[in-house]
Amino acid sequence: MRTALLILVVFTVIRPPAKLFADTNSAIEVYRSGDYKTAIPLLQSESAQDKDNPIVRSALLSALVYDGRVDAASELSDQLATAFQSRQRPSQRVPIPVLHG
Repeated sequence: MRTALLILVVFTVIRPPAKLFADTNSAIEVYRSGDYKTAIPLLQSESAQDKDNPIVRSALLSALVYDGRVDAASELSDQLATAFQSRQRPSQRVPIPVLHG
């Protein structure tokens, strides 16, 4: 559950690029209106079509939590955490120089 909360906070604080909203305006608009019951199936559909769009997946996670579907939100949170961890390959990490004073 901590993972779900962390993801929700991160995407609430960070403003994503507008291009991520290009194809998902209606689902996101319904979500932002607070109609979570209507937004969930729309967001699920968008998420199935574009699994790499973090905006849709985080909105879906948030909508599930607001709608009281904690088990579904927890499952999605675990999926998101696993997907995020699999993207963090050591060869892709940027080395941080250590300054010796």
